[in-house]
Amino acid sequence: VVVSSAGSPAAVSERLRAAQTIHVHVVASVRQALKCEQLGLDAVVCEGVEAGGHNAPQGTTTMCLVPQVVDAVSVPVIAAGGIADGRGMAAAFALGASAVQVGTRFAVCAESSAHQAYQQAVIDAGDRDTVLALSPVTPVRLIKNPFAQRALEAERQGASPEELKELLGKGRGR
Repeated sequence: VVVSSAGSPAAVSERLRAAQTIHVHVVASVRQALKCEQLGLDAVVCEGVEAGGHNAPQGTTTMCLVPQVVDAVSVPVIAAGGIADGRGMAAAFALGASAVQVGTRFAVCAESSAHQAYQQAVIDAGDRDTVLALSPVTPVRLIKNPFAQRALEAERQGASPEELKELLGKGRGR
């Protein structure tokens, strides 16, 4: 199984199909899901704006996006973005999702290799403790901290995409 994201899956879809590999792609719109289906992908991960990390520019929520994608495609739809417990899973299934993908929640489990300070920051975060920043480059959900404030301030001051990429830095997500 290969899960691709951030760009078109067309670059690898034929090779994966030839290798009899299940190919799933992360989408943030009905249009993207339809393109994946046309390429012959096996499923789509339908990720809403609530997701941690990188987000799609449309800003559609998971619970609004999932039923629209389910209605538009015949491939399985995997719901993602803001799903952290059984209630979120039940909601996604009620909206027609075939499965769910959970990300940030697992970053804070005992088996995770994430730094303890990051894990604690996620655990301590409340409903108003994240922001979307760096939208001119790619929207990124960040815990409010000094870096997030620098990113938001750079955006407010009209930083170019190149300046924002420099601020983001290489490998920051690791």
